[in-house]
Amino acid sequence: MKEFDLIHIGHGKCLSTFMQERWNRSDRYNFFNGVSAGDALSKAFMAGARSPDAHKIDINLTADKPNVLSYECFTYFGCAEDTPEEYRHLTLERQAFIAATLSQLSRTALLILRNPVDWIRSAHAQYIKYGGSLNLQGYFAAFRTPLLDNLRLDRILPIWRDNGFEPVVLAMEDYTRDPERFWRQYEALTELPAPHDIATDAQSDNRTDHGNLETRAATNALIDTLIGAMERNQLYKNSPPHQKELESLSTVNEHFRTWTLRRAFEAMGEEEFDDLRSQLALSEDQSFRELALDPSDADLLAECYLEPLREFSAFEPYFESYRKSLIAAAA
Repeated sequence: MKEFDLIHIGHGKCLSTFMQERWNRSDRYNFFNGVSAGDALSKAFMAGARSPDAHKIDINLTADKPNVLSYECFTYFGCAEDTPEEYRHLTLERQAFIAATLSQLSRTALLILRNPVDWIRSAHAQYIKYGGSLNLQGYFAAFRTPLLDNLRLDRILPIWRDNGFEPVVLAMEDYTRDPERFWRQYEALTELPAPHDIATDAQSDNRTDHGNLETRAATNALIDTLIGAMERNQLYKNSPPHQKELESLSTVNEHFRTWTLRRAFEAMGEEEFDDLRSQLALSEDQSFRELALDPSDADLLAECYLEPLREFSAFEPYFESYRKSLIAAAA
């Protein structure tokens, strides 16, 4: 097996689906989705595995084109209510285990990053899309530790370097503001050809309509209320037939929370959305998407996220705007 020319390690909520679509559909690459390997390694680590040598990944690569392995959760630790509290502090330790396991597969790790305040907002949007109902401030309070660990570049970069990788780091804003600059940076730093940019829709690129998040959260809360009423009912706690029914429905309920609602909102037209919102009788809640960082958290991100970015030229045009957004969030 030859090495991967590039392993894209994340970050989550930073063009990951976008990049995977383009590598996968490009005739310039052999693309390998790392979701199976990444999830298997994460589950092994959460189950107590600590020896990377016992969890080798074997993939047969070809030499006709550059080979790319991609999975945003090699670095990204999703923050959701179904993540047990005792696991939420394992973000960086889990990543070190994964990096050590992947160390024989490549020397180059691609990491795409963005404004840290925008990243927290995007992580909250994903949480809502998968069934959450907390507002942004409540979400940050509930998942502060893993959210900040996701942004500890002062630890993330050494983790991958200590395992033999040379990090290549690009700014997400380069693509959103100037796609040509983004692909020039990509080619210069990876020494690989840019995949063809392709026309896709919002769903395939996993883009979020932030304007409908409050309505989605309210719908999620309503569904949770209905499911919770059943789960708390004494009949379902004490009657064996009803306990069995509840066990059967738990899988259905989970899929409904995470996928049926998500796809329904993606398929919904503007009139259908307005009708749903009117039925929920929502008042305009300006605080739903507001985030106020404690000054100590803003200082931590300035030191542990912004400062490590100074070594990467791609962030020179954006560094000051990142700094101002942290100051504004802590004001």
